[in-house]
Amino acid sequence: MSLHSLLRWANRAYRAETPELGHAVALTDEGGSPEMKPAAAAYLGLLAKRALEQDTRPDNWKALAGRRDADGRYLTPLRYCIELCPDPDERAFLRSLVPELYFPSEIAEIHGIPKWAAKYVMFATLDRLRRTYDQLMRDQEKGTARYVGWVSMSESQRAAVVAGEKEVA
Repeated sequence: MSLHSLLRWANRAYRAETPELGHAVALTDEGGSPEMKPAAAAYLGLLAKRALEQDTRPDNWKALAGRRDADGRYLTPLRYCIELCPDPDERAFLRSLVPELYFPSEIAEIHGIPKWAAKYVMFATLDRLRRTYDQLMRDQEKGTARYVGWVSMSESQRAAVVAGEKEVA
């Protein structure tokens, strides 16, 4: 597998599980500014924060990324695999690299990776992510079913994601 194909795979998986992060004109806050759509707010972990007046607990991104639907499938498996990375620098690098399909070398430069090593680091990091993802899918489905991403979810499944966010808090 090449670096190009790993980048395309990661970006495609990221897009499949990410809802549209737009704003809803019908929903406004106290000041009249448009608020984020519920699906986007749930994906980012903002619904539980809105429900609480003061929450001093730190964000638990691993629990948020590891949510499951009623059938026991991960709602955002790629995001969960990124959160499973033990090294915080690698997690931060992957969070920046996965959405960037066109200029990944700039992401490596931003993270302080020398130009001569950027391709090797990107390949190794994405390869580990792909192996973790494949193992997660094998463990989850035992090879019989494929993951259903946000785009292919039904309205009831999307509503379950939004409602499930409240349980994380």
